[in-house]
Amino acid sequence: MNIQAHPWQPTADLANIKLRSRVLWNLRDFFHSQGFAEVQTPVLSRDTVVDRHIDPISLPGNAVSVAELSDDTFYLQTSPEFCMKRMLAAGFDNIYQIAQVFRSGERGSYHNPEFTMVEWYRVGDDLSAAVDLLSQLLQTVIPDCQPTRQSYRDAFLQYVGRCPLDCSVAELSTAALAHNLAVGANWSSDRDDWLNLLFSEVVQPRLGQVHPAIIFDYPASQSALAQLSSEDDRVAQRFELFIAGIELANGYNELLDATELSSR
Repeated sequence: MNIQAHPWQPTADLANIKLRSRVLWNLRDFFHSQGFAEVQTPVLSRDTVVDRHIDPISLPGNAVSVAELSDDTFYLQTSPEFCMKRMLAAGFDNIYQIAQVFRSGERGSYHNPEFTMVEWYRVGDDLSAAVDLLSQLLQTVIPDCQPTRQSYRDAFLQYVGRCPLDCSVAELSTAALAHNLAVGANWSSDRDDWLNLLFSEVVQPRLGQVHPAIIFDYPASQSALAQLSSEDDRVAQRFELFIAGIELANGYNELLDATELSSR
């Protein structure tokens, strides 16, 4: 059917809409079976995102047409994280949310200004328990799914040939040039810039091509909100999920020390 001739029709395929409905049903069924409570937090709020790399969509207070709010600024939430953490601080334990979220400047093959995010928290979990829960969720939603697990270090060694925890900026620069990345040898003096470049351009496209891949133990310098590993303080208890080279989930064992968080 010609969509251009019928602009009133949804752009999503009917089969995909039905598939999405089944996935959402399975998600809710999974979380409820694990003892989670579903919550719903504000989409429009005076609070905004704390991540400097994410831009929110703002709304002037006078657009709300309430006199006492006319001088305020409101924000469409980029994730339900802040509001859900307030709930955790108030005494909730296992909570999840399927939320509509919004981000300014997000437009492309894999991004949209508005999208659906699933966010969950379970008090008391360590990294291993969090990764186990993610694996169980995947196996519930995706038939015959067998997620793999690999440390950031091992994935970097496998595809880049350098240890990301020990190598110098010069070694990372050499590796980038060897992989024909379009940067100069002196592109940056920051190790994390080189790590991010090599991971996103060399490692990530190879992840999750056969089975979903969970990468864990990210460098501490890239995990400001996560607790450090008790076995190696060069890495933090952070993990990400990749399917067909696309990052679909990000999690970590939350840092609870306010003094340490401030120093980072």
